Amino acid sequence: MEKESKEVETSSTTQGKFKAFFSRFGVLFGVAFGLLTIAMLFAPIVSYETRVIIDEVKHDTPYAVNLVDLYRGNYPFNWSMTLTLILLGLGVLLAGGAFLGKEVFHSDAVREHLSVAASLCFLVSFCFLTLTREFFSYNADAIENFHGVDLAIGGSFAIVFSVIAAFSCAIVTFQNREIKVSEIAEDGILIALSFGLNFVKIPLGATGGSINFQMLPLMMIALRRGPASGLICGGLLYGLLTCLTDGYGFATYPFDYLIGFGSVAVLGFIRPLALSRGQIEQPNQVKGLVIGEVSLLIAGILATFIRFAGSTASSMVVYGYDLASAAAYNAVYIPVSGACALIPLMLLYPALLRLEKQFPTRNR
Repeated sequence: MEKESKEVETSSTTQGKFKAFFSRFGVLFGVAFGLLTIAMLFAPIVSYETRVIIDEVKHDTPYAVNLVDLYRGNYPFNWSMTLTLILLGLGVLLAGGAFLGKEVFHSDAVREHLSVAASLCFLVSFCFLTLTREFFSYNADAIENFHGVDLAIGGSFAIVFSVIAAFSCAIVTFQNREIKVSEIAEDGILIALSFGLNFVKIPLGATGGSINFQMLPLMMIALRRGPASGLICGGLLYGLLTCLTDGYGFATYPFDYLIGFGSVAVLGFIRPLALSRGQIEQPNQVKGLVIGEVSLLIAGILATFIRFAGSTASSMVVYGYDLASAAAYNAVYIPVSGACALIPLMLLYPALLRLEKQFPTRNR
């Protein structure tokens, strides 16, 4: 018995040391794999073939294209790769800031927020990289005798490294947080409610625009759980589920769904203002209510604007709209949908304070 007790104690100590190490240095893995992702883009990203038929005989010629080749002007270039590079660089900087956040800002909250933002940058980069072949094919009209394109070794490794970087940053956020079964159940119910509300809508146009209340439950998740949960539940879980069922293709996922519904994470950043201890203990205090309502209004408007920007970019990349037409189309329904979620959320704010008092979501 004594030997077993020592083994259990040793195992627990080892796990504790590993947890402490990853909590402290985990975001550095995000930095390292983010830089590796960028490095892989200098290896062949895609390989394509040209085909010429001479005397009924097919002559295929293979070509490999890396990042430098794309900027030489010899190949069709799409700005998605430029945006991918910007996001990867921003993700590396944010992950580095998350590593220094506790020492510089003396705040675990700042560290968490920076790591969530870095994870989002890496995730969007991952989505772009998985669509590299499609984007190249869309712009291949200028290549004479173009036949087909596939991902090359550099593009494949870049995809793998970008998702590792994203999860390295995301895991750190949850490293020291206890997740209860009741919280998982609540998040699942709210995601299911959003999914149901997605079918109660007023459709606008052929490219998926509609007015509905689906953002309301997702905003509640972000407000109660924080930005990391808002991103995961909104952009990843709900976004992927809705993308698959809407039927517009995975090419729409990065902007319309990951960014569009992941934008609710903004509500998690104002959690300390909207759900402070003083507001929860005195839910009828006028000053606390005003601060909370104003913070909800600003965060809700910002989340709606981020969704608008994402859908506008999607209309340009996927459907070939120009900027003015894309912005005009999405301005018809996204601000209205944002208001349909934000107004009920602000009306429910006093009830959310009482709910937080009775069922707190995390230790303060």
